Amino acid sequence: PRPEGGGWAPRVGWGAARLVLGSALAVMRGYRFVRRAARDGIPVAIVTASPTRGEGEADVRLHGRLGETLTALRAALPS
Repeated sequence: PRPEGGGWAPRVGWGAARLVLGSALAVMRGYRFVRRAARDGIPVAIVTASPTRGEGEADVRLHGRLGETLTALRAALPS
């Protein structure tokens, strides 16, 4: 069997949080990425218009169209 996460696993450990944009996390590889972050105490935020299987692990969940939501988030950030 392949090691969990394949070749990308070491690279995802570099950030302080995980942000999922526009994915239902239907593929186990993406969902595993969210599960590992939640297990390790790394905050997870998900932005999608429809339900996603990672909602139980998410610290922040924004329901909305991706373009509109990201535009509103950017406008809310300090310059």
